[in-house]
Amino acid sequence: MSTTSPPLSLPPIGLGTFKTSITSSIYHAVKSGYRLIDCAAAYSNQEAVGDALQQLFEDGVVTRDDIFVVSKLPNTHHVWTEGVDEGRVESSLKDTLKELKLDKLDLFLMHWPFAFEDVNLHYPSARLSDGSPNPSVSMKCEYKSTWDAMVRFRDLGLCNQIGVSNFTIEQMEDLKSHSAVTPFCNQFEYHPYCTNDSLRKYCVDSGIKVMAYSPLGSGSSSYPPISGCSLLDNSVIKRIATANSRSAAQTLINWSTASDENVVPVVKSENEGRIVENMAALGWELSRDAVENISDLNENYRFFKSYGGVNGGWHDGVLEARGE
Repeated sequence: MSTTSPPLSLPPIGLGTFKTSITSSIYHAVKSGYRLIDCAAAYSNQEAVGDALQQLFEDGVVTRDDIFVVSKLPNTHHVWTEGVDEGRVESSLKDTLKELKLDKLDLFLMHWPFAFEDVNLHYPSARLSDGSPNPSVSMKCEYKSTWDAMVRFRDLGLCNQIGVSNFTIEQMEDLKSHSAVTPFCNQFEYHPYCTNDSLRKYCVDSGIKVMAYSPLGSGSSSYPPISGCSLLDNSVIKRIATANSRSAAQTLINWSTASDENVVPVVKSENEGRIVENMAALGWELSRDAVENISDLNENYRFFKSYGGVNGGWHDGVLEARGE
């Protein structure tokens, strides 16, 4: 097994594609300067991303080497037992490459550290063919054999690097004790309401890159934070934004990198104006007091959770309870 990894650097900001299916907005984002495109098989929209990329290449806006493309292995395609069902990882990766119209990924992530037994779930709702929202979930350490398969496909050249998403410190340690190959990256929810300080520091100290999803929070939850408002409407954020002649979104994005330069925020929008605005969030500095005031908003509140547990059912991505 190869334990070496090709050197890679992440662009300073990424474009998220969750619930995005408009090829033109992806095209516009890359033309506006985005160089990291964050995808996932579970988003069920990779063909639209692939169409945008091909058009960008054909128009000479960028070359393949200019773009850092990330995708993720869905819960339905983990490896269960060594020597059994190992084709799940391969089939998912090859389907992703076909949809994106690429020969290889820059980064392939394990989307979650647990698996659904039914391979025929319908994404993005992840419901069974009969409409049931409660697929069986395996709580065993299936991510170890899944990781071994991902290492193999990295070594075969189907992706430049591999990593994980939504892994805890304990799961990261478990994986590191199992394999000589350390994840290149861990992508997890990171914003002022959920700073994940311990996990962030652990990754940085371990030489693991951090990709932050939902840096602007989310307005989709029916269970609002303790503060009772979205991050974009938070009075502290708005006051600091006004003082710096910036938008609330730009302030949040800037905070994610100002609080730790090792963090790469992944932002999402289909609005061309906001796409450009978000891209302009970097290149200026928040004061140390402003960074600390924003960090003090932390309440360990997550907007997103893929699965509520064996008896919890699928929650359409929205966490229904606050947690550590």
